[in-house]
Formats: sequence, C-alpha cells, structure tokens
Amino acid sequence: MALENVGEKDHVKLHFTTREGKYRQMHLAESFYGKNLQYSAAQVSASSATPVKTSFVKVKNGDEDQDCICLTIGRELFYFLHKAIQQANQPLDFIDKRTYRGVAPTCHDINQFSARQESVRVAVGFTAGQVQIIDVRTKQSLHIMNEDRSVEKSRVTCVKWYPNKENLLLTSHINGFMYTYDVSQPCTNVSLSYQIQPLKFCDEFEVYVPKVKLNNSSSSTGNNSLSPDTFNGTSSTRNPLYKWIITKDGSAVNNFKFSPCGRYLAVVTQVLRARVCTRASKKS
Repeated sequence: MALENVGEKDHVKLHFTTREGKYRQMHLAESFYGKNLQYSAAQVSASSATPVKTSFVKVKNGDEDQDCICLTIGRELFYFLHKAIQQANQPLDFIDKRTYRGVAPTCHDINQFSARQESVRVAVGFTAGQVQIIDVRTKQSLHIMNEDRSVEKSRVTCVKWYPNKENLLLTSHINGFMYTYDVSQPCTNVSLSYQIQPLKFCDEFEVYVPKVKLNNSSSSTGNNSLSPDTFNGTSSTRNPLYKWIITKDGSAVNNFKFSPCGRYLAVVTQVLRARVCTRASKKS
C-alpha cells in the first residue's frame, strides 16, 4: 500500500516550494491578527505607511511578575500577556482590544511609573493631533488631550510619559512642535496664545507658556533648566502647560526619548539631526 512506510521518514514540512511559489509555516505572533492589511506600492513614505508600534510593561500580579505587550497596527490597538503568544495551541486572549474610526493611532507609550495589576495607563497619539489616555486593564477611556484640535492639528509623531511622573506627558508633531500636558487637568477648548519671551531657550530650542497667570517663580526667563522637575504641572493654569519649538523650518520631530534619570531628552528631527537637551544647555 502507498501508506505503509509513511511513519518512518515522513514529517511535517515547515517550508517547501511548488510551482505556485514558496510556502512557510506562519508563526503565531504573525497569525493572531486575523485581518490582512492592504499595502500599496504607492506607500513609499513613512508618513503614509501603516504604522506598527509595540511597547512592553512588567506588572506585578501577587508574587509573580507578568510581562505584557501593547501593540498598535493600522487602526487597532491590542493589549495582551506576553506568555499568551508562547502557547501555540491556544487562541490569543486579549486583555483589551480597540478599533478606531475616523483617525488612526500613530504612536503610544505606557506609563511605567504608575502601572500596576489593576491599572495600566497608555497614551495614544493620532493622525489628527489628538492624544487619548486609556486604561487597558479596566478598558476605560480616561482623557482626550486636544480633542477639538484647538491646540494642534498636525499628526502626532511620538508621545512619552515623563520619567517617574504619573500625569505629565510630552508629545511631538509633524510640524516640529512639542507640547507638555498634565493629563490630570482638562485640556483647553480654545486656541491659545503664548508669551512673547520664551520660558526656556538655548540656540534653536525654545519653550513657551500660555498667556495666563503663572503660579510660581519658575517662569523666570533667566532659568534655562530643562529638568522635568521644572515641568511639575504648577506653572500654568492652562493645558497644555508648555509649547516647545524644536525646528524653525517646519521639519518634523520624528522621535524623542528621555534618559532614565529624566535630566536629558534626545530628539531626532526630519532633517536627520539629533539633539540632546540637558539641564542648562543643548548640544546638537
């Protein structure tokens, strides 16, 4: 019979080639996303391609540390346990899953400082300039910064929580501006005007505050410290607290990152120029 010796040398092939083309076994991490995203040859720039962003967070569940993943792809956001993708025979169980309409997420960041088993806050930036604060454990939408786009209308390129801060958030946009928000306070629904003299300045780098009464002495323009302690949420009665002008030619801020100590901020712009901001100076 044709099947007499099938068990001796036969095995499951993970990849093979036929006339139609090449076939390979798809990893679970690739196959859990059921919808096929359509890519076009016209999507040659990073701004038009489907954005994919991933973040990790470690939360304590009793005596056990759990590694969790937050993933945004296309118009959808997923939050799940890392060990879930290691169970090849089990369907992936999402802790939170969201599908956005009208706008698409471009970036996100998990608040590592406040993350715990019962609450994990994630800031999500969008193509139209809004920033949403969600809790992927309770599946709640907590706040929306710039909801009516009165602060900024351009695409959010990067969003980061301040190190060791529960409510302070920094966002960057495709037009070269950055904004500091206090997510514990409501965001303004009117267009803001800013002080003529910058609060912080060094070479091409400037930070402005809205034209409102300041509550402490840190508004002195002679103090050029860029420490996050300066941006403590008490300097301004408006939200956003600060407007950063990183590029004067309108080129985009592609990405930025805080140092672990929070004293330094590295910024990468569209013109492939990296800047490191320190407490008293900026080096390019």
